[in-house]
Amino acid sequence: MKQTIKTLTLTALALVMLIGVFPSCDDMNDIQSEYADRDERVYLGKVDSLKAFPGFGRAKITWYITADPKIEQTVIYWNQRSDSLVKNVSRSSSGVMKDSIIVENLPEGSTFLEFRNKNSKGEYSLYTSVTATSWGGEFCQGIAGQEAYDHHL
Repeated sequence: MKQTIKTLTLTALALVMLIGVFPSCDDMNDIQSEYADRDERVYLGKVDSLKAFPGFGRAKITWYITADPKIEQTVIYWNQRSDSLVKNVSRSSSGVMKDSIIVENLPEGSTFLEFRNKNSKGEYSLYTSVTATSWGGEFCQGIAGQEAYDHHL
């Protein structure tokens, strides 16, 4: 009787293991086949080392463009990509180069800017972002109020 129970237990355990193993075995190329049908994607070098400098109603942004010679333009997006500005890239030498732009008519406060390099072949880089601060009327009133306060001391 003990031998029969032991045999049945081992048989049941073996069946449970087989049932668990078979569904988990997929063809070894299943993961790659999802991506194999897609065209190769080429990314341009992305904008690097963004820095934002505040101004009155505007901000100056500086960055570095990688040595990728295929980069023709840098596009700057803000306001959830509904506003944009295009800066043409003109290389004077090979290698990494510094670039900058002044973004005008920004609302007072912080603005999230996204940068992406592009070219005429439809190739583009990944996005890089920076938050820029723009001063306005409230900022000036705050300074004038502070100056009046400091003058009374």
